[in-house]
Amino acid sequence: TQFGAVIGTPSYMPLEQAQGWLHLISPATDVYSLGAILHQILTGEPPFKGDDGRKLIRAVRAGPPDLSRLHDAAVPQELATIAERALARHAQDRYQHAGELAEQVLAWLDGARKRERALQLIAEAQDCWPAIEERRSRAAELTVEAESLREHIPPSAGPEDKRPLWDREDEAARLAREADALEVELIHLAYAALSEAPELPEAHDLLAEHYRARHAEAEARRDRVSANLWELRLRRHDRGQHRAWLQGHGVVHLRTDPPGVEVILRRYVERDRRLIAEDPRDRA
Repeated sequence: TQFGAVIGTPSYMPLEQAQGWLHLISPATDVYSLGAILHQILTGEPPFKGDDGRKLIRAVRAGPPDLSRLHDAAVPQELATIAERALARHAQDRYQHAGELAEQVLAWLDGARKRERALQLIAEAQDCWPAIEERRSRAAELTVEAESLREHIPPSAGPEDKRPLWDREDEAARLAREADALEVELIHLAYAALSEAPELPEAHDLLAEHYRARHAEAEARRDRVSANLWELRLRRHDRGQHRAWLQGHGVVHLRTDPPGVEVILRRYVERDRRLIAEDPRDRA
């Protein structure tokens, strides 16, 4: 091979190869060719395309390839960044050997596989929701039925008279236990997904929805300890969707009879174990 000879496939050829600068041929030259193959995998086209080899070589010599196709929404950005560096016009700006490029691609593949496994776990967790809601709803209905029966059964009634009440109580308790077990499974699956992909939005969203529901239930029961616990867990996983809920701001609409009267609003706060009315907060 003489100095200045051009050997290679033009569409996958870096500048130093297109110019015939044999003294500049290095492992980084192979990196460019591998980057061109990656470009074609990602976009369906090599960096330079055409049927005329001479024109392709002139295009390579004239300037860098158009890499705008790498920024298509369908192209993973991590791989686009890897391809762009591999296709740098000057050898010193590329990965310096094919092994370094391979490490970057394999790291992305490993992350992609982990994300895929994590999404499968989230899909399994989401399948728990309908069963949980169904069991809790039915348990609540049976509890209401049991309370209604209890009102009409005197304490002195015999076992046969009380059996319908007991059956409903037992079935409600069984359904509640099953719902609790499914909730534990849901949380386990969500955290297993986070162990695969710690920033997976779907996992954080699922946990945030669950903890918000538990927080609402605890507040409705006026269970401050549980409400604080669920709030802390909700804050850990909320990515902004529950900001308004966590801020606790609300709007009160008042309709007075007669209309047009002045309304003074006071907030009650606990001081020395007593509720004390503060100064007026707002007027309407």
